Amino acid sequence: MLEVFFAPTPNGWKLSILVEELVESGKMSREDFKVVGVNLGKGEQFTEEFLSVSPNGRIPAIRDGAKTVFESGACLMYVAEKWKAFFPEKYKYEVLQWLFWQVGGLGPMAGQVSHFVNYAPLIDEKADHTYPLERYKREYKRLLSVMDVQLGKTKYLACDEYTIADMASYGWIIPYRRFGVEDLSEMPNLQRWFDELKNRPAVRRGVETLKNENQNIGKNAKTSKNFKDVANVLFKKSKM
Repeated sequence: MLEVFFAPTPNGWKLSILVEELVESGKMSREDFKVVGVNLGKGEQFTEEFLSVSPNGRIPAIRDGAKTVFESGACLMYVAEKWKAFFPEKYKYEVLQWLFWQVGGLGPMAGQVSHFVNYAPLIDEKADHTYPLERYKREYKRLLSVMDVQLGKTKYLACDEYTIADMASYGWIIPYRRFGVEDLSEMPNLQRWFDELKNRPAVRRGVETLKNENQNIGKNAKTSKNFKDVANVLFKKSKM
């Protein structure tokens, strides 16, 4: 059985969307996998058990029998290759270049926006975070414009087939308003793609996976002591 170590974040959604799409397509049954929740607010990502699967202490990660894989891009590739779906050989390098673009660009930049919007003001209340926040917001918007140009050439991000490259990027578009983009009307190709994906039943189920598990990271808890405690766990407890 495939174990998916997961938390409901944009990186976690990559794998939950993929397994839901595999179920939707009939290539996988629900008996073939198990989602293992990792409560980030409680620091479960730093436990010895989890680090034995994901040495970097980050989700998602997978365990398939004796085989373990960490890093979201590698996990997507492993699962897609094993179940022979959403990673077409004909477009292998097109998929890989956009998958690597996401894990090396869109994800990290969006993650920095999230950090300076949600956590930095609580961790260091006296610091002026204006420059880094605006810098990462600009870069996030630039990366969205790169997607928009590409999606004017192909139906999906890598090619005209829906692939793991789309699944990897989708979760980082969901919070675009909080990340400084008022709407997607200036990027009609990206808007079209985003609207299509958010209406896919498997994508909706993937994003809903364990939605209420990590209550400590609730978006409405920003001013609470509890949220400050979570920020300290996420960004101060790690010894890496």
